[in-house]
Amino acid sequence: PIYTPGKLTLAKAFTQQSYMWDSPAAHGLWSPANITTALWLDAADASTVTAPGGVVEQWNDKSGNGRNVTQATSANRPTVANAVLNGKNVIRFDGINDKLATASALYTTASLGIYAVTANRNSSGESGWAGQYIQDNAGRTLIYQNGISVRAAAIFTGSNGADFLATPNTSFHLFGYHVNAGNAEVFYEAVSRNTASNLDNEIANTPFALGDMSNGTVTIVAALDAAEVVCLPAPASTNTRQKLEGYLAHKWGLAANLPSGHPYKTFGPTP
Repeated sequence: PIYTPGKLTLAKAFTQQSYMWDSPAAHGLWSPANITTALWLDAADASTVTAPGGVVEQWNDKSGNGRNVTQATSANRPTVANAVLNGKNVIRFDGINDKLATASALYTTASLGIYAVTANRNSSGESGWAGQYIQDNAGRTLIYQNGISVRAAAIFTGSNGADFLATPNTSFHLFGYHVNAGNAEVFYEAVSRNTASNLDNEIANTPFALGDMSNGTVTIVAALDAAEVVCLPAPASTNTRQKLEGYLAHKWGLAANLPSGHPYKTFGPTP
């Protein structure tokens, strides 16, 4: 059948089925494979997760850069949680010891774009989001979730940022942030929620980490479910950011979280 503007054919509807997002290219759908990524972790792709007995030793990078996240200490390995979100697996961190990290720095300059689907599993106390790259030597963190809020843009000099969730929340959400030329912007559910300037460049030159953002001065660990994390070598254009949001939302069953008027609210992106 032929797709006519304003009409939804059976073929068009069929391309939006959840399982097709696991092999988007085969079904004419857009994915991060269509752009240059610095790191791409996808818990729905079981072939990228080395987890004997359900315990994760390594989560492979799909970007082509070989920046796999690993954990050599068996007691500090997260687990695979099966069919948790939209019928897909996620990686579960206990908020005590679990951590996966790259062997070397993901970024060498403060220019980046990061997008993720994660859930805070701790209804009281701090729960980290993703990565030492978002924390400086003073312990300031760009995004973290805790029992009363999701706090954004706390990494920049002179401020603790702003909260935009007022109640405990352990649901999965779409997160993202841009850093460029000393400026940061935080996105939550595909909406810009906070900006910052005078960014501390300590975010660069540190390994990417999930589950533990401790820096020797303060300890911030994550009771975290991680579904997918996509890191770009620079902030995305508006068009690319919206495609990433649409891809993640439809793949993980979070399209209802996208704001009204988002270009991929109803259907996910195509190339």
